[in-house]
Amino acid sequence: MAPKFDTVIVFGATGEVGSTVALEAAKRGAKVYLAVRDPAKPIPKLDNEQGFEKVKADLSDLESVTAAIKQTGAKAAYLYAVMHGVDQKALAKTVKDAGIQHAVLLSSFTIKQLDPHTTTPEELIAHHHAEVEIALSEADLPYTALRPGWFATNLIWQDLKKDSHEVKIFVPDAKFDFITPDDIGRVGGATLVNPPPESEKVVYITGPTIMTKREAWEQVDQTLGGGLKISDISVEEFKQANSGMPQMLMNYMTKEMPVSYPDLYEDSYPLGAKNVQKYTGAPAMSLVDWVKENRSKFE
Repeated sequence: MAPKFDTVIVFGATGEVGSTVALEAAKRGAKVYLAVRDPAKPIPKLDNEQGFEKVKADLSDLESVTAAIKQTGAKAAYLYAVMHGVDQKALAKTVKDAGIQHAVLLSSFTIKQLDPHTTTPEELIAHHHAEVEIALSEADLPYTALRPGWFATNLIWQDLKKDSHEVKIFVPDAKFDFITPDDIGRVGGATLVNPPPESEKVVYITGPTIMTKREAWEQVDQTLGGGLKISDISVEEFKQANSGMPQMLMNYMTKEMPVSYPDLYEDSYPLGAKNVQKYTGAPAMSLVDWVKENRSKFE
């Protein structure tokens, strides 16, 4: 299929999701520009690939966003939600005024309803991403909102101490889907060059299997050949170990996250589990297969 948008720009291309978006969009026939803060900085997934061009831009600097889009002539853009220091409505208007006709946003599965207006400020992650979706809508900029579930990479930063090969599992019995950044990026790249219809502007994306964090770590340990020292950690121990975490994020991690996902999965998991295959033509990657391909992340 020929791409509807054959010139696209990817903001956040140094990230794991963004770099895969770029690869997938290029695979599907688009000329891909990489919008990065520092063009001299290597991008591991992309530096050995041909055909990519970097442009300097930062979503918190609206003038740089305008310049990058106009310089490249891109008509579709991949965006992510900047947590601080950005006027989301001004950013959405800037992107549209610069010439973008379609945006793909890395949003969040934690937005419970299709309508992003249903979130409240107390729902930290959901509300922040919902504000970006609303800004794009109010700017009258057609967009696709990717709402991925619980990232497989969360296992690493939440639980793993690499220097001692220790795993201290926070909320070990909480169940998640462990979607991989690769699968999110593949859906992102596919919808960037060939947007789905308006009726599918919200795309939930989840991993193929829901399991507890304890079960997930058992799979990781077995895949790596054993050797991880696995134990549980209490909420209080987690708070002590992450004392520098902002209080709002800590509240989300310790109060909302462990209990909110089961309700979310009940409504959206059946659809999200099929969407990787639907939009990319290939099934979602299992946690085991992802670990096999990313052993270095655990070492």
